Amino acid sequence: GIANKFGKSVTSSSHAQLRSMIAYKSTTSGTQYIEVASKNSTRICSSCGSLTGPKGWVGLKVRHWQCGCGAENDRDVNAAINTLNVALGISVEAGVCHVG
Repeated sequence: GIANKFGKSVTSSSHAQLRSMIAYKSTTSGTQYIEVASKNSTRICSSCGSLTGPKGWVGLKVRHWQCGCGAENDRDVNAAINTLNVALGISVEAGVCHVG
């Protein structure tokens, strides 16, 4: 709603300010702040690391998808797992998904 009324730059500015505040608060409280790239976070399989999820504007309507490795993924849960894996330092090798 804000983007429609004031433009994308205002919305983007708000997110930047929020990230800045969280980064500041985390350093003052002794915790680590890690910013995770959101690009493809819903499309990368959290089980094997393959980029197999639905893409494009049409893909946004797809809530559940199956990877070639057999993993059933919910788009939002998958993105949350990918974000958690980055925070924990866990990485899956990209592109190792094998159809078997």
